[in-house]
Amino acid sequence: MSGCVCVKESIFGPQTIITHPASVQLSYMDEGPGWWDYNNVVLIKERVNNFINENQNLNLDVKNDLGKFIFAKGMNKEQVKVLIGNPNKITNKQSVEVWTYSGCNGGVLSWHYQWGKLTFKNEILKDIEVKEAHYSCDL
Repeated sequence: MSGCVCVKESIFGPQTIITHPASVQLSYMDEGPGWWDYNNVVLIKERVNNFINENQNLNLDVKNDLGKFIFAKGMNKEQVKVLIGNPNKITNKQSVEVWTYSGCNGGVLSWHYQWGKLTFKNEILKDIEVKEAHYSCDL
């Protein structure tokens, strides 16, 4: 029966799943200058280190998360932006601001997800919504 799922996914594409994680860790392959996005990783590390050095009173958990390329609910806009950059689109509805990251211009969030939406209320990240594609073929 699992072969049917594999055939279905190869014809119709992957199964897409929308999740709301409490945090996201951006993984990367630190393979040196030959890796396709090595320069971006270097720039992000530099940006995060500068931010941490400039904000000596930064919460220890936030400091540790940023150093591990993690953004999480409870962080403020500046902390999120230093790690994943500017969103493609910002929408405001009532007292909520939604940042959307998608496509080729989705920045580092698009390393892992088809798109991501971050919801801020009173400058604090309240929700992370991501859409990812899953390929599974259990034969």
